[in-house]
Amino acid sequence: MADNERLLAPGVSLSQKSGDGGTELTVFAMSGLTLDLSRIGRIYESLDSRDADYEHFAPLFNSSGDLGLHPELEECLIAGTHVVLIDRARIAPAWRGLGGVGRLLIAHLLRWVAAPAALVATHPYPIDVPLDERDDEVPVTREKAVVQRTWQSLGFEPFHEDVWVMKPHLQTHEDAAKHLETVFAPYL
Repeated sequence: MADNERLLAPGVSLSQKSGDGGTELTVFAMSGLTLDLSRIGRIYESLDSRDADYEHFAPLFNSSGDLGLHPELEECLIAGTHVVLIDRARIAPAWRGLGGVGRLLIAHLLRWVAAPAALVATHPYPIDVPLDERDDEVPVTREKAVVQRTWQSLGFEPFHEDVWVMKPHLQTHEDAAKHLETVFAPYL
């Protein structure tokens, strides 16, 4: 199989776009939003107006805490007032199970978006489980454990009801990112 055939094989990319300069492949995508707590008066309304997917982040916020952040997370405000919510992170199937490629990509992206953040949160759930299998607990539980281990290895920890948080002002995430870079250094 020629190199260009391997690159265009099913599962190698999430999407492909052909243009004059060749074919552009997307192998990793992450979506979410950043909230500036110093500018948002009604957090719940703001989340609800975005998308129903953001409702599961509601436990992070509590009106009795400073700037609307849950009191257990207030120490994060020493680093700023921005909260990054990661709704989805996907890597093409061919890139999964390669010893941390997905984690490395997430770690690098988090350096860009989480540097000024007080808190980063995600809802680690296996979004690629087919809808007809989501009623069967065994595959979902197994896949959910894999997804949660990925986020835990990046310095995230459970907070409340499947919402996991990473506190950028702590060294945990940076140490995890440096470890991944060391592992992948021969390939970079």
